[in-house]
Amino acid sequence: MRKITADWIFTLATEPLKNGVVILDNQGTILDLLPNAQGLEEVEKLNGVLCPGFINAHCHLELSHLRDRLPQKTGLVTFIKNVQQFRNAADEEVLSAIEKAETEMIANGIVAVGDISNSSISFSQKQKSNLRYHTFVEVFGFNPESAEAIIERANNLLRAAPQTASVTPHAPYSVSEKLFKLISNSELSIRNPQLLSIHNQETIEETKFFEDKSGEFLDLYKTFGLDISFFQSSGKTSLQTYLPWLGQAKTLLVHNTFSSQQDIDFAKARGENYFCLCPNANLFIEDALPDMQLLMKNQLPLVIGTDSLSSNTSLSILDELKTLQHHFLEINLISMLNWACKNGARFFGWDDLGTIEKGKRPGLNLIQNLENLSRADEVKLTAASSVKPIKLCKNYF
Repeated sequence: MRKITADWIFTLATEPLKNGVVILDNQGTILDLLPNAQGLEEVEKLNGVLCPGFINAHCHLELSHLRDRLPQKTGLVTFIKNVQQFRNAADEEVLSAIEKAETEMIANGIVAVGDISNSSISFSQKQKSNLRYHTFVEVFGFNPESAEAIIERANNLLRAAPQTASVTPHAPYSVSEKLFKLISNSELSIRNPQLLSIHNQETIEETKFFEDKSGEFLDLYKTFGLDISFFQSSGKTSLQTYLPWLGQAKTLLVHNTFSSQQDIDFAKARGENYFCLCPNANLFIEDALPDMQLLMKNQLPLVIGTDSLSSNTSLSILDELKTLQHHFLEINLISMLNWACKNGARFFGWDDLGTIEKGKRPGLNLIQNLENLSRADEVKLTAASSVKPIKLCKNYF
């Protein structure tokens, strides 16, 4: 048993506890939460904020070998071309990079991951259960004639996936309407209700393509030798075009860099949609960020992802939060932790994660080097802020 106190405990389930105490067993299960350490012995006193383990809602482990290999700020279309050019590598190199990437996430306080997979290369690492995973078996196929064959291949990959998994579309510009509807109408999920994830409005070029069939995506299809003469623009944004094809599945909209109020209104009226922020990847690729004032004004369910090491320099949720606070000074730490912990766990249905509550086993992080510790709602990150997971046992999941 361990008894730990800190300047603040942000449980994300109750009001923050100033100098509170969390009591855990040796497996990390929360036994009790106390308002202070009065009458207790052998209490560990830590400086900083205790919070639940982080949920990385969007990652691509299988691209980890591309770290430091792609140029930054090229725009999405050029980035996609570069990924396709450089992603092929020997299995040994890819597997080694995957293992190192997982180790990095654990060291950075991440306890669970929503991971994109186009192949089975990451499955052997996920089977070790060092982290909780939901695998999104991601499909591509813009030509409707190939939709059935793509779904069949995805189903075979899904059956091999460890932990929980579901089949999901890559992006509106890479999945046909027919394939969208096959995904929506299928039962392609295992050991979990159907969850969907889609790269959404990551570039303004996506809007141009769907509104009037113009922009840089035309060059992308030409580069890949794809005949898209069958495609007719909808005259609407991509989100307003594809979202009706997905039915009522719980969907993670990833990036949202160029989403408008009209898009948000459309999404709020259709299904259960969460909005995933990957700010460091947005800066890496497009050198742009989502309109945070707009997203927050609409009180959207926000979550945080790192994206992949092909489009990021680290797999650290804290680094993502630092970037958000650097660019949007009005955001406080407790708001961001709700996105990084509680909302992510809620999206994936991981009821034992995301908040510090009696009976849960959420992981425990200590965030240090903070500003304004006198008031919980004014605590801010600094450039020197760091996270340290409280180590309790090996193979936490």
